[in-house]
Amino acid sequence: MATIVGNPDQTFNDLGLPDSQKFEINSILLFVGDSSSIELKTPGTFEELVVNEDIFSPAATGYILITDTLGLIENININGFCKLAVKFSKAGSNDPNAFSRIFRIYKIGERFQISRAKEKYAMYFCSEELIMSEQMKVAKSYPNTQIHQIMYDVLFNRMKTPLTKVGTFEDTLGYYCFIIPNLKPFEAFSWLSTYAQPTSQSSVGADMLFYENRNGFNFRSLQSIMKTPVYNTYNYSPKNIGASTRTNISGIIAYKFVNTFDSLRMIGAGGYANKLISLDPILRQVITTPFNYNNYKGNKLNNFGTLSSSQNRLGKNAGEMSDSVVKVATGNKNQLNSLSIANVPNGQSTVVQDIGIEKYVPNRTAQLALINQIKIQFSVPGDPGLSIGRVITLNIPSYAYNGNPNSSNLDKYFTGNYLVSAVKHVMNKEGIYQCMVEAISDSTSTQQVSGSINDSLSQYLNNQ
Repeated sequence: MATIVGNPDQTFNDLGLPDSQKFEINSILLFVGDSSSIELKTPGTFEELVVNEDIFSPAATGYILITDTLGLIENININGFCKLAVKFSKAGSNDPNAFSRIFRIYKIGERFQISRAKEKYAMYFCSEELIMSEQMKVAKSYPNTQIHQIMYDVLFNRMKTPLTKVGTFEDTLGYYCFIIPNLKPFEAFSWLSTYAQPTSQSSVGADMLFYENRNGFNFRSLQSIMKTPVYNTYNYSPKNIGASTRTNISGIIAYKFVNTFDSLRMIGAGGYANKLISLDPILRQVITTPFNYNNYKGNKLNNFGTLSSSQNRLGKNAGEMSDSVVKVATGNKNQLNSLSIANVPNGQSTVVQDIGIEKYVPNRTAQLALINQIKIQFSVPGDPGLSIGRVITLNIPSYAYNGNPNSSNLDKYFTGNYLVSAVKHVMNKEGIYQCMVEAISDSTSTQQVSGSINDSLSQYLNNQ
């Protein structure tokens, strides 16, 4: 294999950075066909590397910004069939959290001429499975099959995904009869996820998510993710601002709350209350299933939910107003199907497996809304081990001074546990490596004070 390289020993260890900021780009190899590769981390070529993960997206993406002095686009014909091998780690010997992945180049961004023989542009890349998902359709029946087995079949037998790209794949309950109606693989996974319930949390809902992180492809429930040990605790204080931040890998450089609360959005998304109307065309039954957050028994990242007990003028709180979101679907409750009798594993019932939309769809609707009700974005010194699906603790400073010097300096509501929902790993030629993180939560550390709106209003009006 012919290889064009710059300085193979080039790292960012020699830039005089504090330990928390030191990192090493081990390689950024562009593979062209089967016979050659080009090292893009070469000084004078490499500008910036960005790798994106999102828990609500099935595949990782990113881009590399380069200064091209070799005429790569013209000379080697960069196209959507080129591959990019990326490996980076923290400075030091063997980093157990080193990031290593092979991507596909799918686009060249805008090209800017710098000089007569030099131009700058970005190469955009993604996991090869994302491209394959756009190239394929799945039209297949799966009788008496567990949902995770269906996804396994598509991912590994149809898409030929290497087993090395498997992260955590949770088993699911029940044997179902599904027909995938000519969908792209990732479209099929999104559809199947709405019915999938994990074996460990069968009573809560269909809160399974399919996503790719540094460990590969994952199929996990929000409920099980919430129970994982805390990965790290991050702190913010004014002294973190500036160069001193770089001395502490757990120091938050900057942050902003994207969502603190939005009652209209939560009501519209069905987080507090929703209703499913399921139709059984065989038995001619209509089943109405309301969801009320007041009765929700699922796990929370912190101790207290955010639903206020305050009542509206009808004497109801938001959890009791199920007409806010109404969904209609076809169910199969109590239907018999002789086709399901054959080859039923482990001597299970001959009754068709109830797909359980009455039990799981209302919960899933609420769970996906609840987990996004508090959202914060922040940046920290780079860490290849920081990935989506991690639970972290954020210490948020308090801006309310009560005159007591012994009181806590932390926000009593929003300091607590969060789920990492998105991470952007950013490395540049100046040797700066930062993680831009999005973290979400469904709860607060302290119960928020609720009062009666009507009582307070009445008291106000009576005093006028």
